[in-house]
Amino acid sequence: MKKKTKITLPDRSIYFKGLLLLVCNDGTIHEKERAMMLRVGKLLDFEQRFCEKTIAKALQNNLISAEMPKFSNSDVAKYFIRDGIRLALADGHFHVKENDFLKRVAKHHGLEDIWYEQTIQSITDEMASSLISSLEAENLDY
Repeated sequence: MKKKTKITLPDRSIYFKGLLLLVCNDGTIHEKERAMMLRVGKLLDFEQRFCEKTIAKALQNNLISAEMPKFSNSDVAKYFIRDGIRLALADGHFHVKENDFLKRVAKHHGLEDIWYEQTIQSITDEMASSLISSLEAENLDY
C-alpha cells in the first residue's frame, strides 16, 4: 500500500479552491469535472453540501480570489498538479487557460518544465491505457 502524504487544513482548503479555480478557467463546469470535484472534496474531508454549493456558485462568485495556490511543500503541489491535469482532461479538452494555470503553479513551487511536461505525458498515457484495456469487444462471446 502506498504511503499517504500528510496535508494540513490550510493546504486542503487551497487544494480544493485551486482545483475549483482551474475548472472555472474555461467558463464552464462540466458534469465530469463536477463529479471529480465532489470526490476531491470528500477525500479532503469537506462536507458534501459545502462542496455542492461551492461548485454550483463558483462561476458566479466574484469573491473567490484568483490567487495562485501556494502550498506548504512541493509534494502537495505535485499531487495538486497531477489531479489538476486529470481534472482538466475530464471534459475531453485541455484548455490553454487550464494548462497555463497549472504551469504557473508548477513554476511557483520550483518544479521544472520537464517535470510538468513528463507528468502530462504520463497521465495522458495512463488514461489512454485505461481506454485500451476496457474494450467492449471483451464482452462478446463467439
